[in-house]
Amino acid sequence: MAHGIVHRPAKPWTATVHSLLRHLLAAGLPVPEPLSLDDAVETVRWVLGEAGQDCWPHQLGLAGVASAGHLLRRVYEATRTWEPPPDAVWAVPESERSAARRG
Repeated sequence: MAHGIVHRPAKPWTATVHSLLRHLLAAGLPVPEPLSLDDAVETVRWVLGEAGQDCWPHQLGLAGVASAGHLLRRVYEATRTWEPPPDAVWAVPESERSAARRG
């Protein structure tokens, strides 16, 4: 990462993820901004903050739980209006997603 820009290997589903990220950004959510995508590399703008296990201490109090719940609700509302591109590719194959829905 340099100057708040992240370059990482692109996967078959990266274009689909970029579509969702652009939609979430338009809704005002704090997500990485897709900057470019070629066959091998995706480039996104870094979002300042903590991630992974470093986030858990923020969730210990009522304010942290309320904040996480508010953010989750915003993501839910924004994704309700997202239309995946017709050529969407998913990281989890349809057969596995279907099996998970059946339980």
